[in-house]
Amino acid sequence: KTIAGEHVISALQTLGFEEYVEEVEEVYKDHKKQQKDRDKKSTRLENTGISEEELLRQQELLFAQSRLKFEAQQQ
Repeated sequence: KTIAGEHVISALQTLGFEEYVEEVEEVYKDHKKQQKDRDKKSTRLENTGISEEELLRQQELLFAQSRLKFEAQQQ
């Protein structure tokens, strides 16, 4: 089984470490928000309609263009 944030908070309360509960709840809330944001970014990428191979090709092209521009500035 996986230990969830709720399990940790419950254990802290049961074991008498109530002074940590508020801070742990804040961190857990931030973690859940970050996970939700990460899921949104992943979904956004999937909804582009562009294959992973095409995205990689575009990225490599951008890197090549950037490299050429950088090298031209160095001369």
